[in-house]
Amino acid sequence: MLRDSDAESKATKIEMRAMLSENIDRNEKLKGFDHSTSHKEYSTAKSVIGSKKSKTEKLLTAESKNTAKCSQKQGVPSPPLHKNVETLEQISSATRMALNDLQDKLVIASKISIVPESFKTEQLDWDRKVLLSSGAFGNVYKCVYTDGDKCYHVAVKQPKRATNEPFKEERIMAQLKDHPHIVKLITTRLDENMLLVMPLLRSCLSIYLHSEPKLTLTHKIRYCQQIASGMSYLMFRQIIHCDLKASNVLVMDENFVQISDFGKSERLGDINRSRRPVTGTITHTAMELLDPFPRMLNCEATDVWSFGVTIWEIFNVEKHIPYADCVNPITEVTILNFLHEKKHLTTTFWPPKDNSDALVAVESHMKRCLVHTQGSRPTFDKLWYWFTTLLPEGLNLIPKEQSTTTGSSRFLN
Repeated sequence: MLRDSDAESKATKIEMRAMLSENIDRNEKLKGFDHSTSHKEYSTAKSVIGSKKSKTEKLLTAESKNTAKCSQKQGVPSPPLHKNVETLEQISSATRMALNDLQDKLVIASKISIVPESFKTEQLDWDRKVLLSSGAFGNVYKCVYTDGDKCYHVAVKQPKRATNEPFKEERIMAQLKDHPHIVKLITTRLDENMLLVMPLLRSCLSIYLHSEPKLTLTHKIRYCQQIASGMSYLMFRQIIHCDLKASNVLVMDENFVQISDFGKSERLGDINRSRRPVTGTITHTAMELLDPFPRMLNCEATDVWSFGVTIWEIFNVEKHIPYADCVNPITEVTILNFLHEKKHLTTTFWPPKDNSDALVAVESHMKRCLVHTQGSRPTFDKLWYWFTTLLPEGLNLIPKEQSTTTGSSRFLN
């Protein structure tokens, strides 16, 4: 009978894994995740879990009774019935833990959403919003959006009225077409308040990196490749991000990230651009922008510098703030003085590079992004190509006729 229960447990795991695999199919995510489907499958999974556990426990209870009968025939006293329940708990714990783990993954999958194509503000359940985070820009809420029999979880930014960032972000996003590694954003109004609606993704990259210990070197290289892909598309559209960092990259799943937060972005050639004090995060700001004399403009090279610091964040084993172990306090002046002394971010807290040619290459790419001369930094086209060649699937992503830099086809990868 114990062998039968083991078989039942194995069958349960196989069935649930198949359901999980179907629920979080990578191809479906790229095409657009049907959030309503995830809720239905989650409900189905929950009922299956209940029925399977019930069936397994019946089998194990029968096994306990048979054991008791055998013990009586052999003159061995059987334990009280309530102790059989403890034995049942011990025997079925492995099955229950496996099912609970799968159930947790289904819950996580159900939190991944899309923004519906035809968004209607009146279908947003604003009264039942849940606060996710709060900052100088305003608040971010989790809301439910219903569309007929479909249900979506979305993230909604409610900016403070005193800032112009939401209007800038709205203008920038209006100039961008759908790209797999740039978050989709819809602007709407509710009771005279501007709302920025976007998919509710799993986490920002800065948090995710240190909450998922199983991430491999390949995962992190893939994040760099995808960020470079999104940034290359921004350059193609003549847009400078101006605040690229790991906390402004959102995680859809362990293999897929998207660039977000365009509130500080600028368009190349915009007559309203001006040489003004630093607006981005100072630890990720290019050194020429930290120097007030002369005040420089943001450009692709300054975003490439920010990307170099983001690479440092992605591969740092410890959750450190850039320059925290180099300067104190962290200010524009102390960082600029540190860099003028020909010093740079170190890879002390990176994984060992002894047996990893790929990690050595990543460090080399990072340092190229952080050279002091703007014209010596690589473009995002080149960075996309370099990181793509480090991926196991890299050869399939690079068109055969392109051996150095990539053309417009890179935006689809």
